[in-house]
Amino acid sequence: MDGRPPCRTTPDAAVFARHRNYFRRDVVGCAVRIDDLAYLSFWALRLQIAYLYADSAIAKMGVEDWQNGSALYYIVRDRSFGSSGPLTPIWLWLSDQSLTTLALTWGAIAIELAIALFTLLDARWRLAAFWLGLALHALTFLSMGLFSFSLVMVAVAALIATPGVAVLNRPQQLLSRDRLTAQNDLRSLEANEDARGM
Repeated sequence: MDGRPPCRTTPDAAVFARHRNYFRRDVVGCAVRIDDLAYLSFWALRLQIAYLYADSAIAKMGVEDWQNGSALYYIVRDRSFGSSGPLTPIWLWLSDQSLTTLALTWGAIAIELAIALFTLLDARWRLAAFWLGLALHALTFLSMGLFSFSLVMVAVAALIATPGVAVLNRPQQLLSRDRLTAQNDLRSLEANEDARGM
């Protein structure tokens, strides 16, 4: 009523109102919808993943072996993280080819930067980020045998690639809710609870 935006609160400062879609505090008109929290949480996850991939790519650019394109050659031959198993001869042969080594080394950096960017865009681009991440981490697993790391990163890529639910594609809902609407929603919720005798 007085033109102030509705109070936003965090789950740790709120009390869940009996299995309803609201977090609320004892302050009248102070309500946060679950879909608002979901929207903000989804963005927080996307920002973290974008930072993770961008940081990884940028950090690699500061290492000489990555700069000159020879990193794959040394990674495949490393005793701790190098290739092992039946694909070792293939990876050793690929890393002996200078053009292939250069392409795969810089390709990993380019893919990580693309994933970082695509993660912040709409659902179509996030799907592209998922497929790029799947390819990158499948090759990481096949070349270095890092199964658990690759599996976790593919799962994270699947989370960020989820198509936007209707509410997640409408940030204006989060920003346009006025105080009166929040108060009415809270009153309606309390009236329904009272009517049921909860």
